[in-house]
Amino acid sequence: MRKVGTASLLLSASIALLVSACSKTGSEVTPSGGNTGEPTKTGKVKISILNGLWDLPAGVDPNKNKWTDVISKAFPDLEINWILAPRDAAQFEQKKQLLMGSGQFPNLVLATKTDMVNWANNGMIIPVDEFVTNNMPNLKNYLNEEDMKNGKYLGKQYLIPTPLSSLQNPLVTYIRKDWLDKLKLPVPQTTEELMNVMKAFANQDPDGNGKKDTFGFASQKNLIFMDSTLALSFRVNLDTQNKNINWHRVNGKLLPDIVAPGAKEALAYFKEMYASGVYDKESLVLDYSKLEEKLTSGKYGAATFYDSAMRGRINNNIKKADPNAEFIVLTPPKGPQGGQGVPRGDNVGNLFAVTKGTTPEQATAIAKLLNWFMEKDTSVNYNKTLGDALNMGVLGVNSELLGEKFLSEMPASKATEEAKADNYRFSYRLLYSSTHMLPDDKMIEFGKLSDATKPGTSDDMKIQSQYGVKNALKIAGPKASQYLPDLITYFDEIKMKIVTGGEPLETFDKWVDYFYKNHGQEIIDEANSMNN
Repeated sequence: MRKVGTASLLLSASIALLVSACSKTGSEVTPSGGNTGEPTKTGKVKISILNGLWDLPAGVDPNKNKWTDVISKAFPDLEINWILAPRDAAQFEQKKQLLMGSGQFPNLVLATKTDMVNWANNGMIIPVDEFVTNNMPNLKNYLNEEDMKNGKYLGKQYLIPTPLSSLQNPLVTYIRKDWLDKLKLPVPQTTEELMNVMKAFANQDPDGNGKKDTFGFASQKNLIFMDSTLALSFRVNLDTQNKNINWHRVNGKLLPDIVAPGAKEALAYFKEMYASGVYDKESLVLDYSKLEEKLTSGKYGAATFYDSAMRGRINNNIKKADPNAEFIVLTPPKGPQGGQGVPRGDNVGNLFAVTKGTTPEQATAIAKLLNWFMEKDTSVNYNKTLGDALNMGVLGVNSELLGEKFLSEMPASKATEEAKADNYRFSYRLLYSSTHMLPDDKMIEFGKLSDATKPGTSDDMKIQSQYGVKNALKIAGPKASQYLPDLITYFDEIKMKIVTGGEPLETFDKWVDYFYKNHGQEIIDEANSMNN
């Protein structure tokens, strides 16, 4: 799996929490009464929420069970109608769009940024600035102003972003420490030093078998991972996964990384890697699943990936090929202009929209409910939110305490049948657990507790915390959606031709000219208008 752009990352995180937990067979619950604003017969405020359900144990009522009772106990004057959706992500999306298109608006609905633009333009959702400010004080403890921009459009807060630490799966570069030691080379600190080290790995027989069969770097097809790590030494992120691109600001104005001067410098660097033989040419056709296999062969001196568990497996399995092999995390090398970094997303998980017809009373109730998930539980002496009553369930059954500080989901190997049957509680969690929302310093501390099973987790997190570079673009517009995919496809073709020697480096200048002549300036103007 690969690190993706911000918009895709947020959509994936949202779907992972609310959609992966859907029931395939649950009975349908319609949103009737959700937007009337009328009190129920019991005098409670009634709201409807589009969510996904896990498979329910036989006989369990999706709207009345021990997990919905947790919310009912905290909010005795609130009645929630949980609308079921299919488990499959595509089917969930279809269900969502069907409801919104028919006018049967749930009061609260999981949304994407594309949804926000479309729905706001059509008057289907309402601004939530007032409700968030007045009823969600805990949100500012987790998200800063930049994070909140992920839900802003036309100067108004149309989506409610929810917290999720972006340190959980860092994308970093690893290097063979044993090879450095054998060749008496220091850990490289600049791109020039790294290039020299990679050439030494390829040419100085670091594995000592008397053959020229080693490489300085391994990546994947289309320069995956290289384009979003090593490129940041040249102040750009050239990741084009899922037709998304990264942006940065120049004198306050947004500029796409793929047309910035640093992109040409990065391509020149990759071109030298390819031409000098430090880059394994087979990597150009490798899928991610094959990268681990390549690295455990013991023939590669450096690589970029973003799975600390994979790093642990590699460090174990590579010893079958070379008992002395050891990968360590590499601090991002500094480029000629001082560029340095690794990709990092915003600390944002789900994005929620409040729909047209929702009354102020209902919107206030929704905001207070979301705020409750972030409220610190002062009855315990470890890190816990009130929402963890759902997210983490019962301590000792559904979760365990790590380091006497942090709640963690009970591992499958320890989970009882009771715990497994309780997994349908995920149907009702709207925000992530306290552990998933930790600030950087606490997340790194939590990462240390994972080092035993996932070696290097905390080191990876430290690198991303210190050197993480975020995408400056928060909201993309219709012109970007219409024209960027074809432009990105063309850029990827030019990029690979330049790197492999099929085109001279100067072809990049022609690409930039092509970009601006084919709606590029319109895309840039739109981005600056929507994100300022």
